Amino acid sequence: MINKSLAVGIIFLFIVSSTIPMVIGYETKTVIEEEPPVLVSDGPMDSAWPMFGQNARHTGRSPYSTAGNTGVEIWRFTAEGPVEGGPVIGDDGTIYFGDRVWYFYALYGDGTLKWKYRTGGAITSTPAIGNDGIVYVGTHQRAGMYAFNPGGTLKWNFNAGGSIYSSPAIAEDGTIYFGTMGDGFYAVNPNGTEKWHYDAKGDIISSPAIGDDGTVYVGSHSGYFYALHANGTLRWEKSLGTMRGSATIADDGTVYIEAGKLYALYPNNGTVKWTLSVGPAHNSPSLDEDGVIYIGTSAFKFYAVYPNGTIKWTHDFYDEDHAAIWGSSAAISADGTIYFGNSISGLHGGYIMAFNPDGTEKWRKLIATDGVDSSPCIGEDGTVYIGSVTDDPGKH
Repeated sequence: MINKSLAVGIIFLFIVSSTIPMVIGYETKTVIEEEPPVLVSDGPMDSAWPMFGQNARHTGRSPYSTAGNTGVEIWRFTAEGPVEGGPVIGDDGTIYFGDRVWYFYALYGDGTLKWKYRTGGAITSTPAIGNDGIVYVGTHQRAGMYAFNPGGTLKWNFNAGGSIYSSPAIAEDGTIYFGTMGDGFYAVNPNGTEKWHYDAKGDIISSPAIGDDGTVYVGSHSGYFYALHANGTLRWEKSLGTMRGSATIADDGTVYIEAGKLYALYPNNGTVKWTLSVGPAHNSPSLDEDGVIYIGTSAFKFYAVYPNGTIKWTHDFYDEDHAAIWGSSAAISADGTIYFGNSISGLHGGYIMAFNPDGTEKWRKLIATDGVDSSPCIGEDGTVYIGSVTDDPGKH
């Protein structure tokens, strides 16, 4: 992929309010007929942002530049309910995301509705797109994992037996991995059949990350962190602490996870390389091309950490406006700009932040009256997309 530096503004497309009706003039798709498959699925789509964290290792690193992005809003889309999960982007520019009132959306690149589908449960995770264009997303209320054809019809629905907060990850062979509340960890074939199931200790809220060797890493709410072989057998497990965010895998295989502390683990056996106290985090580490780790906390701080575990810089939001970083994992552009959402204490407003690699603020924009828990993503032209709990940023 070639980096681009087009001078485009940021798009706040998923600024939502459950009280504002949909007014886009396109027909809602709620049918479940099959569409002919386009390709045989053999991994994630090669698009600008096909899954949570941009790639199966969840680095949050984009191959595209946002050097010309000055934070100008281009358009926004009002969904039926709060958008907490992150959006993803298909190779044709379609933007996919879900909301808390059970709807899943596909938008054209200009922000108009392509189709929407009412599922059987709330959606708070980030979808994933397969190489064949099939889009996968998990739901709450035991509604299961949904697979949608590119035109908006349902391909299949896999009932895992528990609510899914976990964002799916797609392996190179097309296997879809995700965790559940109370029913363990699943590997599902692209045709919707179960490949295997692992009985984890505790609920799995975090999203799985996949190493270059096919090892799948995922943490549980009870504090156990797992490394699983691609056949579903346990490689190793380690007791760390409650994990709400997901693991991130560095180029050298080091596994980073926040579990009360930020941990760096050796991939072969899970031994601790180093730890760093950063405060409670509900999001996942992101990595730039130099291996610097970025993570925000609900204790009003955002950290940049060198790969050896020493702090590069921190930004303290407490004295500014008591802004905490909750579910928003950072997206990093090819020019090094770091994007993430935060929420002012007491739900008095939500911003998207843009920071330079040296820790100086590039710009910020108030986009919502309430929180911004959505993780941003970056398009080929340098456009940044993010969701929020409400719209109307002028009242706080």
